[in-house]
Amino acid sequence: MSSPAPVALSPLRALAVLGSASGLTIVAGVLSQKIAAVMLAPAGVGQMGLVIAYTGVVGVLAGLGANTALVAKVGAAADDPARISGLVRAARRNSLLVGACVVCIAAALSPFVGEVLLGEGTTTMGFVAATAAGAVWAMNSVEIGILVAHHRVRSTARVAAMTCFISPVVNLLFFLAIDRDGIIPGALVSITLVFAVTRSVVQREVPIDPALPMSGRRELMAFGLPVTLSSVIGSAAVLTVPVLTTRLIGEDGTGYYRAAAVLAEGYLVVITTTISQDFFPRVARTTDDRAAFSRVVTEQLDLVAMVFAPIGFLIAALLPLLMPILYTDEFRPAEQLVRLQLAGDFLRLTGSVLATALLASMGSATRLATEGVSAAIYVALTTVGLLIAELDGLGIAFSVHYTLYTAAIGALLWRYRALRVPRRTTLRLVGVAGAMAGLAAIAVPLGRAGASAVATACLVPAALPLLRRTWRSRSSAR
Repeated sequence: MSSPAPVALSPLRALAVLGSASGLTIVAGVLSQKIAAVMLAPAGVGQMGLVIAYTGVVGVLAGLGANTALVAKVGAAADDPARISGLVRAARRNSLLVGACVVCIAAALSPFVGEVLLGEGTTTMGFVAATAAGAVWAMNSVEIGILVAHHRVRSTARVAAMTCFISPVVNLLFFLAIDRDGIIPGALVSITLVFAVTRSVVQREVPIDPALPMSGRRELMAFGLPVTLSSVIGSAAVLTVPVLTTRLIGEDGTGYYRAAAVLAEGYLVVITTTISQDFFPRVARTTDDRAAFSRVVTEQLDLVAMVFAPIGFLIAALLPLLMPILYTDEFRPAEQLVRLQLAGDFLRLTGSVLATALLASMGSATRLATEGVSAAIYVALTTVGLLIAELDGLGIAFSVHYTLYTAAIGALLWRYRALRVPRRTTLRLVGVAGAMAGLAAIAVPLGRAGASAVATACLVPAALPLLRRTWRSRSSAR
């Protein structure tokens, strides 16, 4: 088995490649929902949502963080093909065995929890099939992790583009054949086809030598389990917010929160995908070289600032037009919440870069501890914000939380990993965050027209660094 390929794409080009694939995935998801809305009753669409959520949870639990562990461990063993081969084989074996155990447990618990989790009328066979779909999804995540660990950016994006429309086509065929009863079989068949395509690409890109021994099974599980718990804790904190909002300010407030989340967070998948599939394998290879570690982290922070600033200000500028198009005039109170969350989103992305560097350099146990403390602080700040300032307090708590989170992670990396970020980058990060926070603060007295004018004026200088970087890349390519 060959060693991981060297970095072939700049961070900006990797963002473009992976972002395009993420865009196709989003389009395919919308298409799948549209097919379900046309062919199924609202109850069927609701059941489809339950199946998607359940298979996702099963996939996370059955995967046990193996894909993340692979990226970290393969990056540390870049010059040892035998060890890399052993790690890949161990990750595949772990996901298969854990997935089989989860399916067996589901078969035993189906009479008690099947209808509760997937809706009335769910049979034992249907519940087991949905669980199997989640287990196959975990195996597919391991295959994606193999590509990411070897930094095959183009191949990873190609797999996403090749597989994103499998689900809409399979769902359409099953809905035409057996209507609502095709939801679970369609999920199982589509995920299995996605896995088959992904596995074929991995076999071609990263061939495994079967003669080399399997190794590192316990090591992968020891790294992956805290990663899984971190994801569960983070998801629980996020799910707590709408519950608190409903209890403290009513269902209308929850509706505003949902509307704001779609506008303020929907685009983040493009950048977060790049952080997990491009930045993580790059930074994992530099944990033994502190100068290289600081350089890679700085590059990613610069990229986040240059890409987010134009997008964030553009959304703020178009917000008075987007709200009535996507929703109705009744959702106008959500505009200010969107602006507050945009400021928090930038800090969230900055913190995500630092947290990924923390995971690569200090391990998953440290990441679990920081995520646990962060989740508790987030819930506490959200409660206080809702009690003091209601809807605006929700956005303020979001921004304050990620300010503290980013500062804490940065301090840990500075103290224990000697992370040094140039003053230029620090000023750029502070400038973008301050501009977004300032825009949110002055939006109310200025009104919608004034806030849009300020956002548009800020958009031009915010876009200049990205345009300059693009021009330099093209000039060097020539």
